[in-house]
Amino acid sequence: SFNASNVDAYFGDARRVTAFIEHKELGRLTVGRQETAGVVNTIDLGGVGAIASSSSVLLNGGFYMTDKFGNTGAIKWGNLGDPAASQGRQEGLRYDSPSLAGFILSASVNEAANSWGAMLRYANEFNGVRVAAGIGWERVRDWQTASAITGPTPKNDPGLDVWGGSLALMHVPTGLFLQGHYMAVDFNAGGLSGYWGQANTNRKDANQWMVQGGIAKNWFGLGNT
Repeated sequence: SFNASNVDAYFGDARRVTAFIEHKELGRLTVGRQETAGVVNTIDLGGVGAIASSSSVLLNGGFYMTDKFGNTGAIKWGNLGDPAASQGRQEGLRYDSPSLAGFILSASVNEAANSWGAMLRYANEFNGVRVAAGIGWERVRDWQTASAITGPTPKNDPGLDVWGGSLALMHVPTGLFLQGHYMAVDFNAGGLSGYWGQANTNRKDANQWMVQGGIAKNWFGLGNT
């Protein structure tokens, strides 16, 4: 089993290698290397993340960490988080429901059955106001990835729980938008996972939030500014 998230050593570093079967009324079942269902990060109706996400890991992932005395260590920002800033890519099985009144339910499990997740997303428009929202949860018990960092991991590792949700609103006629997300990680006093970055069993629970707002409108005929 090879379970490292976002390590794309497949067919010339392909990010996704999948096969799926889909039915209009039953949904889609996908197998292969793909994004897992889980934590929902910022839903970007404003288009401000069109080039790259606002992930701090993506923006400065190659920089080394330093302590309060200015000493540089061997750990980079990229070692402590997921630059995709969303669901990681793993080998596994994923189900996505058809859209029902604007809702789509997704669930996945990786091929070693030691991490799984689910998420519910919604999109609709009311009187010129576009609404998009989502919430998701993951349980991560990736022994293979963790053991590569810290050595053998006991099978009774409690793993960790991660959840995150997002809400985005846009007034289509004016282009005014407001969007943001909240995420939280419960390390369960001993969870280990290369995906979420912790390399020891003494981590405090963590959370993160972000809010963005602005105007996205085609002022000059060349696309949104």
